[in-house]
Amino acid sequence: MSVVRYSAKKDGEKLLSPHFKVKEFKCKCGCGQIRIDTALIATLEKLFSALDLSKINVISGYRCASHDKAVGGRGAGSHVEGYAADVRCFYKDGSRVPSSVVALTLERLGHKYGIGYRCGGVADRAGNIHIDVKSRKWYGDETKSMTAMACNSFFNYLRPFPVTVIDKTGINVRSAPNSTIIGTYKYGETVQITQTNAANSWGKTKTGWICLRDDLVRFGRR
Repeated sequence: MSVVRYSAKKDGEKLLSPHFKVKEFKCKCGCGQIRIDTALIATLEKLFSALDLSKINVISGYRCASHDKAVGGRGAGSHVEGYAADVRCFYKDGSRVPSSVVALTLERLGHKYGIGYRCGGVADRAGNIHIDVKSRKWYGDETKSMTAMACNSFFNYLRPFPVTVIDKTGINVRSAPNSTIIGTYKYGETVQITQTNAANSWGKTKTGWICLRDDLVRFGRR
């Protein structure tokens, strides 16, 4: 990880990646300070691709210590250090991606740092989620606590959860992971996952098990 300092006035229009500019992460108090970890931007770009998004809005990126205290923080932490952003994701049709879908997708992508489900204590459908790359695992539910760990895996915490088949040829349903094919789900069909295997690579539906590979299914209803 590498935290870089910027000035909103001098560097605001600079592209950090294909979808993000420096100014999107500036402190909301108007001080002009910005600190951004390069790993955070890389994580947001992975999310952009995995969910086939139209945009990600940064609700809150860097916070100076004074602003962090003003919004109820301690004046320290992942936002102050440049490791975090609270964001809202949007599908291609302009609808918001539920925060549960983002949390599951991040975990599936191997993100083992900070994820704040229902960021700010708002409803899942609002889509607000906290993402950080600070070197510790924190999977939280901000409707319950802004600091406490909610779970070790969102695959357990959020189930049952829906997935939608995105492979144009459909997806095989098996009697067990990597076992006998007993049926299929069609392209565009949404099913509920009630259980996952240890690696969260297979999910159990009412008729059998399906592979949860990201080229076969997307989390949530589409």
